[in-house]
Amino acid sequence: MAKLEQYSNDAGQPPGKLQKMEKTPQQEVNFTFIQYDKKDITIKKELDFDSFNRFDLQDKINWLHINTTHDEEVLTKVGDYFGLHDLLLEDIQADNQRPKIEEFENVLFIVISIFENVEEQEGLNTDQLNIVFTENCLITFQNSDIDFYKPLLDRLKNKKSNIRQQNEEYLLYALKDFIVDRYFVVLEGISQDLENIERDIIEEPDSQEMQQIYDLKKELIAFRKSAWPLREIVNKILRDDFEKIDYQKIELYYHDLYDHIIQVMDIIESLRDVLSGLLDLYMSSVSNKMNKVMQFLTIIGTIFIPLTFIAGIYGMNFKYMPELNWEFGYPLIWLIMLIITGIMLMVFKKKDWL
Repeated sequence: MAKLEQYSNDAGQPPGKLQKMEKTPQQEVNFTFIQYDKKDITIKKELDFDSFNRFDLQDKINWLHINTTHDEEVLTKVGDYFGLHDLLLEDIQADNQRPKIEEFENVLFIVISIFENVEEQEGLNTDQLNIVFTENCLITFQNSDIDFYKPLLDRLKNKKSNIRQQNEEYLLYALKDFIVDRYFVVLEGISQDLENIERDIIEEPDSQEMQQIYDLKKELIAFRKSAWPLREIVNKILRDDFEKIDYQKIELYYHDLYDHIIQVMDIIESLRDVLSGLLDLYMSSVSNKMNKVMQFLTIIGTIFIPLTFIAGIYGMNFKYMPELNWEFGYPLIWLIMLIITGIMLMVFKKKDWL
């Protein structure tokens, strides 16, 4: 519902106007600035805008990461400093953007969804990464304190790594490739969850598995909605639609990225098929369990039908029933009942109903 509320808040506002949004009390807005070339690298964390403003952005590859998309003041300052279009800033502030790629006055804007498995919480942690590729800096906006890019930062620290030897277009590619690679890790976790659910359903199905199936189904739907547009993003780059990207230098890399996205989509479709199969398996298991219960109750009821008939006859207590006064009448009735029960159990066993 929060996404619909944001649409209603924007209604009637002029295009490109930033909204004043609630700030998370525990989240302090800060900048992480990475500047590097083939020889040196500088990493500065927890900066404010004034501290970042003192850096010289010339002659090196620059990456600025900002851990907010909601702070109107920060977005305005960054927008003024880099000359970003108002509509671009409005898109950054919106949390409901579909993954896309657009060009604003020689500035490339890309939106990608991030998925992470967080051990401390159930389900997936979903976030939106906004990438702004300017003439002299790559800027990323993420409304979270999770350092998703830490492994990529470790690669940057290695002087011999490929990313240090390439240009800023390769950094842009490496960031997208890293996110797509993380998709495989998340999908592997979902696959493991499906295997655990399948084992639990076979052993002892209950309503908890049904809830887990529906939760995973919603996660896969969200995953597919975010991964599918990535094909369009990469396709546009492969068609060389943007002047900002020197496509010829990184053509092979983007073909490889496209293949990875296709693999992600194939895995998602396979997991959706498995999920549908698990739902059928759950319903079948519950039905079989109910059938066994009904079979057991039917057998018990069938056994007691003739016993109840006999007990009913001798429960009438008519005066001239000779067995009522016979010394061995009571044990004889018990013997007959036991014989009937034994015969019926043998028949059920022979027919494999027990």
